[in-house]
Amino acid sequence: MVPQTKIITPFLKLKTVCTDKFKTERISVTVETLPHIRQTPVERFVFSVLRRGCKNYPTQRSLSIRYDELYSAMVSPVFVAGGGKHRFGFSAEILSSEFVDKNIFEDTLELIFDIFWNPLLDETGKFLEKYVESERENICDIVRSVKNNPRVYAMKRFFEIMYEGDQYSFSTRGSVDTVNSITSDELIKAYRNLVEKSSYEIFYVGPKSADEVEETVVNFFEKNDFGKERTIASNVMFAVDTEKVKRIDEKMQLSQGKLVVGFKSGINITCGKDFYAMVMLNEIYGATAVSKLFLNVRERLGLCYYCTSKYDVHKGCLYVVCEMEPRDRKKAEKEIIKYLEEIKKGRISDGEFESAKKSLLSVYSETLDSAVAIERFYTLREEYGVEDTVDDAKNAINALTLSDVLRVSKNIKLDTVYFLCGDKENCGDD
Repeated sequence: MVPQTKIITPFLKLKTVCTDKFKTERISVTVETLPHIRQTPVERFVFSVLRRGCKNYPTQRSLSIRYDELYSAMVSPVFVAGGGKHRFGFSAEILSSEFVDKNIFEDTLELIFDIFWNPLLDETGKFLEKYVESERENICDIVRSVKNNPRVYAMKRFFEIMYEGDQYSFSTRGSVDTVNSITSDELIKAYRNLVEKSSYEIFYVGPKSADEVEETVVNFFEKNDFGKERTIASNVMFAVDTEKVKRIDEKMQLSQGKLVVGFKSGINITCGKDFYAMVMLNEIYGATAVSKLFLNVRERLGLCYYCTSKYDVHKGCLYVVCEMEPRDRKKAEKEIIKYLEEIKKGRISDGEFESAKKSLLSVYSETLDSAVAIERFYTLREEYGVEDTVDDAKNAINALTLSDVLRVSKNIKLDTVYFLCGDKENCGDD
């Protein structure tokens, strides 16, 4: 299932995956923007307000009634971040036309357009104040809630420390102060800039042919003056530039410690074979229940309640997240680093290697079982100019050897160690 891509106009791209595998059809309409420290929360704020209602469906109740008429279809905001640009928009998953007595695809697309391009405005041309203030409070509540979830808070602080001064370190929702400072004038200005000066991408997964989807999409855009040609290139710095390991301990009222150990690899999704070797390394290291970290640090040594590794495909960051008693902090950190060194020395059994390979092949195969996963897979790769298909990814994994994993492991350097522990504990210093 590889998307057919067509540039309909300089500012409108259509991607179609024609398949009868699903009983639903998925359609998304999105725009790309550059991530700016202040701009991003403004844009997220805009889309939060837009989904509250539009001219034809001004309330949540009227929208709900319309969703019911479309066989429980629902239009949801799309927000994708992580690379050198962000993507905003709306998506919907609907029953396939073959199971209903009318073509709800066109009606659903029209509803997306209504929500996106016919917003509910007051007499001054701004968003309704009651919706703005309601969504402002909702966003602030979400931002505040991060502090109440130690695991989420620890990851937030880890990225702030590891990527200090980089856009990547900032929360995409902003701070409470930033959200509260956004004015109605800024919101409507950001909205106008988005809809009038952005390039659009429409992604469809379902049984309709590319020509059929194109005809419907073109009819909507021809009736309205949408979009502007705009090219945004991803420019993510991912080199290994560690000069000194950053170590930060913080205290919070909690019973267990949260340890995050971050490494830079200098390899991200643009690096071809080396990228897949890093994905494999992560699988062997700590991504599964048969990985080195899980079987040794968690199970055999009992140093933590959970211990897992993750690989950030944008920045090439490999990081380990675990939770333990504060007194075991230093032991856990030592073992985490030890098992990465084991990999660097080639101490990987045939069983470990084959198990990791089978796991990854299964993950990539499962991508084709979800319309959302298919869209995410290809949208991510397009952002970086990577043309791999799901089959290409599986073939690359199949072709990997132990020497490939050892080669990329040599690039990995410890960069950041962050520990969050109870404010009455000693943070494992003794």
